[in-house]
Amino acid sequence: MTRAEWRALPPLRDRRCVACGSRNLRRERHHVIREQVVRRAGGSVFDARNRVLLCWRCHAEHTNRAQKIALACLPDSAFEFARELLGPGRAYNLLRREYSGEDERLEVLLSESAESPPPVRRAKA
Repeated sequence: MTRAEWRALPPLRDRRCVACGSRNLRRERHHVIREQVVRRAGGSVFDARNRVLLCWRCHAEHTNRAQKIALACLPDSAFEFARELLGPGRAYNLLRREYSGEDERLEVLLSESAESPPPVRRAKA
């Protein structure tokens, strides 16, 4: 997916900030899994499953690590994207570190990581 396709995607949910529920502040698309991590793992930065809508204030606070967004605010598609991109163990660790609260979807990742073998590391070129 290209940047133009990313911007052309239909609005998320009801156009409210998923963190605070505001409709009045300017809203921005937020990458659930940071761009650097997606690029390093060889994924598409513009994958639609890796986005949520935040007001500019919550986006700035989360990006600057002043506020963690609750895991419950993230759509199922974000968990699926993280699992496919990073594998269940790394997805669990990243989501646990970047977001707050408890969520059964996170526990599913943890149980999957215990069942699955460690991922094969790619050799650096």
